[in-house]
Amino acid sequence: MITRRSLVPPQARNCLHCATKRLDAVLVRYLHRLGAHALIVEDVPCLRCPECGEEYLDIATLNTIESAHNAILDHERGDGHSRRLRFEELGSR
Repeated sequence: MITRRSLVPPQARNCLHCATKRLDAVLVRYLHRLGAHALIVEDVPCLRCPECGEEYLDIATLNTIESAHNAILDHERGDGHSRRLRFEELGSR
């Protein structure tokens, strides 16, 4: 399912889109693009609204993904290929 993703402070527990008073902690697939290169990250922790499907990622998670993607591009010299990793693997890069 493709849904919009938003940034949300970790203390927020209400959906900003539909005002539902509950967000569920789930693991999702996240696609991060930098130029022609795509990084597909599996098992990314986020909060999802059970009513409308809106997903919220915290800034630390997004920073981890972006830093890992930049490191991959630096190492591979930006060759335009896509990569697929699990979120837990990003910390070891």
